[in-house]
Amino acid sequence: MRCRQAGPHAAWRRGTGGTTSIAAFLVERSEQADELRQSSPFAGALDPRERCRPASAARFSSTGSARPRDRRSWRRRNSIGRTERRFSLVVALVIVGTVLAGAPGAQAVVCPGPLEQVLPALPVEGDPLVISACIYIDGIGGATAASINGDQIDLPVSAYINTQFGFFPVIFEWSLPPLPAGTYTLNFNINGFPYPLPSALTVRPRTGSLGLFDGRFRVTVAAQQPGASPTAVQLSNSGGYYTYFNPEDVEITVKMVDGRQVNGRFWVSIASMTDTPFTASIVDTSVPGCLAAASCPTRTYTNPSRRNQNFIDVNAF
Repeated sequence: MRCRQAGPHAAWRRGTGGTTSIAAFLVERSEQADELRQSSPFAGALDPRERCRPASAARFSSTGSARPRDRRSWRRRNSIGRTERRFSLVVALVIVGTVLAGAPGAQAVVCPGPLEQVLPALPVEGDPLVISACIYIDGIGGATAASINGDQIDLPVSAYINTQFGFFPVIFEWSLPPLPAGTYTLNFNINGFPYPLPSALTVRPRTGSLGLFDGRFRVTVAAQQPGASPTAVQLSNSGGYYTYFNPEDVEITVKMVDGRQVNGRFWVSIASMTDTPFTASIVDTSVPGCLAAASCPTRTYTNPSRRNQNFIDVNAF
């Protein structure tokens, strides 16, 4: 690509006077030198349209004549041009490196999300699991098959290490079969070497009831819709939630509060996220022998079809 004969390069040629050292204008602090630097081929080193050879400026004298008659003089000036071209490339690389180093995207790369993630977030026995982890490696690699030994789950990564790449985060995923209820330890490793990301996985038992306040209150839900299979997931000693179809979709939540210091009663709160008809029953098993006699105090809450209804009962038990 050739330089245009007019425009900023013409000012460059007139200012340099043909034989004046180009390097002098790169270090001189005068106003004229600043102006020439902004209009010189070096100022456009990062723009492909401005990558004109600086040697073209050295081929002209102050009178605008073309190639000098003295071949030796021309060769000397052409050599200066080649030197200045190399210098412009170095300047361009330094500028590019400085811009990239100062750009926000060039800061230390971090994991885009959590270091590890389990789906579903609160797994129940019988749920297939997907475990993902963000691991820093200095190379390329991929997740290999997970192995389960008792309560230890090994999640290996096979990697090709190349220190020239530098460390950067990679998200790996492992699929696990349904696990029995219990607590498991996740062990990540790269090429057999442990990776410092210890984690525990808790799989809750699949059940249709919640046992709140140390099992005193038993909560059951019956959904009157074909295909719905209410599954209870207990979150704490005072509450939990139910799923119907997908283990990742919460349908209703149940919470109990000991309000005896306020009104001498236990309170019940049920929040529904569905219009599927259901009936929630809460049984107080604290009365001796009531289970065998089917005479335990019971509260029942019914949500009709095609309605979304919540319940707050501050006089439940």
